[in-house]
Amino acid sequence: AGSTWEVVSGRCTQDGSCISSPRFPSRYLDSQVCHISVPEGMGPISVEAFDTEGDRDFLTVNGLLYHGSHAPDGITPTADITWSSHRFSVPGQGWKICATPALNATPAPDSISTTTSAPAPTTSLNVGGSTWEVV
Repeated sequence: AGSTWEVVSGRCTQDGSCISSPRFPSRYLDSQVCHISVPEGMGPISVEAFDTEGDRDFLTVNGLLYHGSHAPDGITPTADITWSSHRFSVPGQGWKICATPALNATPAPDSISTTTSAPAPTTSLNVGGSTWEVV
């Protein structure tokens, strides 16, 4: 499983594990689109900034549209992400989102003890008048 995303088309900008809208922190332009490839096993999104024109310019994460100040903070992406600003935008400042590490559901133990200090128990068994010792 991969660990982080990448911009595969459009003018969004990637800086390490963070991706921002075109020209961020300056206002983005009309008619812009970008596509972000999301690998399997990514952690939740950490939003550093989010300001788009509501009901017009959208960041789509897991099929849901985020716009205005409604950001995908804490959402774990399970599919590719797209950004689109429409032709007659009143552009906002844009957005900057960062990938966070996936939470490991089963952390490895620091150490495992395999030593035993108790001796094996012994038991007497009486079968048909004869006594047997089981070790």
